[in-house]
Order: sequence, then C-alpha cells, then structure tokens
Amino acid sequence: MIVKEKSKGKYRKNDGSTLITVLVGVSFMVVLASIILSVSFSNLKMKQLEYRNKRNFYEDEQVLDDVYNGLGRDISEYLAKAYNDTLAMVTMADGTSQYGSQTAAYQQFVNLFGGRLESKFGADGEHRDETLAILQSYLTVAATGQNADGSTAKQAEVLDYIQTKVENDAAGSMARYTFEGVTVRYREVASNATTGFEATVTTDIVVEVPYISFFQDYSRVLDYVLIGNQGIYFKNADARIEGNVYAGTDSKDKNAAYQGYHYSEGKVYDGMNLYQSKITFANTNYVITKGDLNLCESDLTISSPSGKKAVTNLWAENIRTVENNHPGALVTGKDAPASTSTLSADANFYLADDLELNARGSSASLRGNYYGYNNNKIVSGVNSAYETSGKSEIRDQYKRDSEGNGAAHASSSSIILNANDTTLDLTGLDSLIVTGLAYVDLKDPEASYADTEGTGDKLDEYQTGESLALRYNQLLYLAPQEILYETNPVEGQTKNAGAADYINVKEACPPVGDEKSKLTEWFGSGELNSADPVTAVEYKVNGKNYVYFYLNFQSESNKAKYVEEVMKATEPVETSAEYTKERQKWELKQSVLKRAEKTGIESDIQIDGSGCKIYTKGAVTSTTDGSVIDNTAPKPEVYTESLNMAKHFVYFTKRLDPAEAYGMVDDTLVLDSLNSDISAKGLSEAELPAGYFIKFDNIVNDKDRKLKGYDIKIRTINGSDPSKIDGNVKGIIICKGDVIINGSVEGLVIAGGKITVSTSGTIKANRGIVQAILEAEQKELSGIKEDKVDRDFLAGYASYYFRQAQEKDTLVSDKNHKYNDTSQRITSTEYTDFMYYENWQKGERH
Repeated sequence: MIVKEKSKGKYRKNDGSTLITVLVGVSFMVVLASIILSVSFSNLKMKQLEYRNKRNFYEDEQVLDDVYNGLGRDISEYLAKAYNDTLAMVTMADGTSQYGSQTAAYQQFVNLFGGRLESKFGADGEHRDETLAILQSYLTVAATGQNADGSTAKQAEVLDYIQTKVENDAAGSMARYTFEGVTVRYREVASNATTGFEATVTTDIVVEVPYISFFQDYSRVLDYVLIGNQGIYFKNADARIEGNVYAGTDSKDKNAAYQGYHYSEGKVYDGMNLYQSKITFANTNYVITKGDLNLCESDLTISSPSGKKAVTNLWAENIRTVENNHPGALVTGKDAPASTSTLSADANFYLADDLELNARGSSASLRGNYYGYNNNKIVSGVNSAYETSGKSEIRDQYKRDSEGNGAAHASSSSIILNANDTTLDLTGLDSLIVTGLAYVDLKDPEASYADTEGTGDKLDEYQTGESLALRYNQLLYLAPQEILYETNPVEGQTKNAGAADYINVKEACPPVGDEKSKLTEWFGSGELNSADPVTAVEYKVNGKNYVYFYLNFQSESNKAKYVEEVMKATEPVETSAEYTKERQKWELKQSVLKRAEKTGIESDIQIDGSGCKIYTKGAVTSTTDGSVIDNTAPKPEVYTESLNMAKHFVYFTKRLDPAEAYGMVDDTLVLDSLNSDISAKGLSEAELPAGYFIKFDNIVNDKDRKLKGYDIKIRTINGSDPSKIDGNVKGIIICKGDVIINGSVEGLVIAGGKITVSTSGTIKANRGIVQAILEAEQKELSGIKEDKVDRDFLAGYASYYFRQAQEKDTLVSDKNHKYNDTSQRITSTEYTDFMYYENWQKGERH
C-alpha cells in the first residue's frame, strides 16, 4: 500500500510493519511463558519438598506413636497385674481383707505398679541401654528398607533418651514416671545419600500413676474407724488404732476446760482424751478433734510407714499434757507424783490454739510439719472456725467469765512449757509456723475468771513476746526494781484512791520525761510505752490484794526484741562502752534462770534452726544452745494460709471432708455452700458430722445381727449410762448415744455421743467389710437378687442407717489435676488418659 505524506506531498511504502508487531508480541509471550514455566517449576519443586518434609514429619510422628503405644500396652499390663494382686488382698476368699482401707489398698497398688516399672525400665538412669532397646523394639515402621525400583531407602529409629525419672508424692510414693528426652527420627534418602530428607522429634513421655478405687466410693466416712460426735476417751487402754479418727465436743464437759491444768479421771476436756493409756496410731491419714487432744499419764505414738515422711494429718484446738490430781491421794498439788506423759509423733500438726506441756516430767517429740495458725485475726466473721463450728461457745464463755477482757489467749497459737522437767524436741520438724503469742494467765488458778473481777476492767491475761515460751520466761515481763519506787509485787490495790492501801501506778513508775523517772538509764526503756511504761495487775492470794507491775511495750515487735536482747545477753567486760546496760541484761537473764531453778520449773526446748523452715510471730527460746532464733520477718502469705486452715478445720468438723481440692494459700474455699447444704438437710450443729452420714432417728431398738458373715451392732441411748460392746467385733457398730468398747474392732464405730475405748487390742478400719455390709443392706432394700448386682444402681440407695451412700461431692475428681494429691489424680485406667507428652519439640534436645 502506498500512502502520501501530507506535509511534503510525497508518497511512502509501508510493507512488513504488521509482521514486526506480531513478532515482538510473540517474543514477549515466549519470554513470559518461560518465566511462568520457571516459576511454576520452582513452585512445584518447593511443593514437592514441602510434601516430602511433611510426609517425613508425619512418618516421624508415626514412629513416636509406635513408641507411645508400645509403652502403653506394656504399662497397661503392669497396671492390670498390680490392680489384680491388690484386689485379691482386699477381697480374700475367707472374707478377710489385708488392706482394710482405700488408703492402704491404694498404697499397695502404687508400690506394686511402681516396682514393676522400675524393674522393667529402671529409674534415674538405670538400665539405659536395655530401655533404649525396648523402645526401639516397639517400632512398626521398618528400620531399613528399599522401594521396588531401588531408588530410596527408609530408616526409622529411636535415637536416644535421657533417663527414666521417678517423682514421688508427699508420702514418698511414686506419683509420676517419666521417660525424659525420647528422641525419634524418620529418614528418607535418595540413591545419592547426600540428597535426602529426615525429621526428628524429642519429647518426654509421662506416666501418671492413676488413682484406683478398690472400694465403692460411698464417701470418705468409710475410711474412718472411730467417729465420736461428742468425743473419744481412751481409759486404761493399750490399743493400736488403724484408720481415721474423729472426736467431737460435748457441751456438758465444757466446764472442765476452765479448771486449770489439773483434772481427775471423771472430768475430761473436750475432744480426745487419753487417761492412763498407751495408744499408737498407724496407717492413719487423719486424726481430728473438734476440741483438744489431752494426755494424762499416757503415752501417744503416731507412726509413719518405714522410710516415709509423715502421712498423718492431726487437726485440733490444743494439744496438752495434763496433771492428774489423784482425788483422795494423801499428797496433792505440786507435791503429788508427776503425771508423766509422752507424745512421739510423725505428723502434720494443724492447731487452732496451743501446744502445752502442763504435766511435770512430760515430753513431746514432733516430726513433720507444725502449723499453729491462729493469730487473733480469724476469730470473727462467717468464715471463722470459731463462728462456724461452734467454737463461739468457748470464746464467749471466756468473755463472759472475764467480763470481756480475757480470751485473747484462746485464739492466739503458741507453744508453752508450763511444768517442771518437761522436754520438747522439735528437731525433726521440716516446718515450724506459729502465728500467735503466748499469754500469762493472771487470775487465781483455783478461781474462775468472774471470781477475780471487780468492776470488770482488770487485766486477766498478759501477752508475752514469745511464740515458743518457757514458763519461767514470764519473769522477764515483770518490771525490774531499777525502774520502780515500789517492790514488785506490793500489797495493795489500784482502784480506790482514797483507801490506805491505794497504789498510784504513775508514782510507782514515773513515765519517760518525768524528773523522777528511773527509765533513762535502763536498757529496755526504748521498747516501752513512754507515757505508761508499766501495767498494774491485781492478784488476790489468801484474801489479800497484791499489785504486780508488768512492762508495757510499744508493740508486739518491741516486746519480741526485748526478749531476744535479754536471752542473748552474755556477761559483759568492764571496758564495754555500754557496760551498765549490758550488765543489766546479763543480770536480768541470770535472775530469771536462778528463780526458775529455785522454784523447780526448768524445761527444755530443742530446735534445729538450720534444717527447719521457721516462721513465728514472736521470739523463740531454744535452750539447745541457750539462744533465741530470729525468725520474725513479716510473711503475709502465712496469714492467708492461717485463714484457710481455719476454714478447712470447719469442713472437717462438719463433713469429715478435708476439702483437698482447695489449697492453703489461695483463698478460694467458701463455707456458704457447706452451711446451706447442712441447713437444707435440717441438721443441727450438735448432730454433725456423724449426722451428715447416719440417720440416728432410724435407731429405735437395739439390734445385733450377722450379714455376709459380719457383725452389725446397733444401740439406742441407754438412759444416762453408756452402752457397752464386749468382745471382738468385725463389722459396724452404730450407737445413738455413748458407747464403751471393751474389745478389738475391725470395721467402723460411729456414736452420736462419746466413744470410750478400754481395751488391749487393735481397732482397725476395714472399708471392705463396711462396704460389704452396706451393699448387702442396699440389696435388701432395693430387692436386687444376689446374682444381679449393679453397683451404679446400688449407689443411689441408702442402707438402713446410712444416708444416701454415694456423696457426689466426695467422689474422686480429675478436676484441677495435681499429681502430688492422690484425690486429684486421673482415675481412668486407659493408658491414653494417664500417659501423655510433655516438652514436645522438633529436632533434638540440647
């Protein structure tokens, strides 16, 4: 085609221009296609690589699954064997049971199961090569192989593991068994060994010892052997007690708690009393007394399994040794023969108030952990043990008797040695926590608080600066003669200013700043209240009034500091810059010691300050080395624990339930639901805790019968006299009132009143026997034939005297899992539930 150029009037030839355009476009498309093909090929290669990596990883997971499932099969076999062997001892052919409680049976199961694991796989690095070979043997993926075309080979192997590790619970029994650092690898290589793929995974495989119930879980009540709603009294007994024990309180015995240190055989304190008895607690998880644990001319031993830490938990208001006043004896009072008692215990002690050695010649040796948790901060409010478990009666009684001024000592935990030749050995404790202070009782011991009161404003008790106190240390708090213008004590009174015998306290000890004050040169003046450095206390002896002057400190910490300064004092040298004041400390210390020696009230406290975690509110006098342990640093968490311990005590006293799902540190335990549940059942405080489980109203006649070859003995209230059970019993004893046991018992004893044990023998819990009786009664009530037993169905029925057998809130739960608490462990026997991975990671562990 020919076109004309308009500008010049010429014509130009344009052949081939379209072809060039087409060629340029085709070239561009070729380049673009090449780029796309290249990118696609690269992406394909990447996808192939990712696929092969994923495939190798999943193959590696299959290798790990082989190890996991192989272990699971073997461990399930060991578990089944341990279970069957234990069960055979729980339900033996002759109807007896070697393990009479769930605790004992489960302990045996753990020992058998753990023993088989350690024998097969070792522990803490033992049998390492053998265990590695066992793990390798579980693999189903071929260790080596070749595809049909010979192009690739596969390798699967257990490369390594670090060790098998055993973790024990608080009782020293296996809780977890861990295969640490198990490393597996799956490798796929090409014919050229330099181009291949592999995946490596490292993990811990944890075997948690599951909680197995060998008895139908009616409730915790079946692990008890003695439940006395109004107390337990061991009288002239020589007995071994196996199983949990609960002793309640009895209001008609309350007055005995205010009779001073002495009591006769006929007057006992509230709670659990040992009178001229020798008692041993063994295989016991809980010893609980809503009141006190008192020893009068008795020996009490609480033992733990050989080589194990303390497993018994002892909850009480007080523990004390007490004198026997030997009524009718020719010699009474302090000159009477010593009422020697001994306490030797491996336990965890939880005391709302004090440990007191009040009987001459008595001794106590404690091993485990000691918590004196009351600190005058938890005695009021809806969550207080005193308000919610009937303890307000005691506190209010003290307040009434002292017209509002006493009772602080009843809610301040301490340890006190009051009697001569007493020894307290605490060197075996792992923890010693005492959150209160000791008090000096200032009333006449032979009178009530009310008898010593005039206008109601007298001081009935004096707070010391010590959490662990020796009786003679109370002399430290008497104002020394150096700061007084009167003798101490002085005959007279401080109330009637116009009387001839009136004593003016301000004149007897002028305050700091007064020109007559003697405090300036006295070493302890800086710790005292400057305006009122002393407190006057009136004391009546043989009809005469005496005034004692006690030091009045600025605070509890000042008081503790003063005690420490005196008890740490050493004889000064005359060149000392503070010789005069150092001499005052030394002479005061010597004066106290000499007066103690003269009056015959020496005592001894032994503490291992290096091996024991110690916290006390006040000073701790340890006569092992004649020094004072400084441990008063503030620890707020102790007070949170104290409140929770008080609330746990309430659960025990109402439901025999330790509320193990709730810790002592986290303040999560609420009592409202417990109280609501009790109210809904129409139960009174006096009926608890036994009434929560037993229908006492169903007991209308005495009954003796045999069921499944076991004894059932039912007793009504026998007027004012207790019922008596003579001879040996294997079964259940339920008494609506008081009962006396004069023989050995294997099973369960529950009384709405007081249990008195006067036997030489064994009283032993046996959950298997009790369960067999209850199941038989349930069958009778429900009409189920013997050969058609469905335990799940039976659980909905009560026995004749027990309330609904299965308490839902006391069954084992796997919520809030904590492996060191057996009641919180996994309950399934499927290995997929109690075996799991921890610390999983790709690659090897370095």
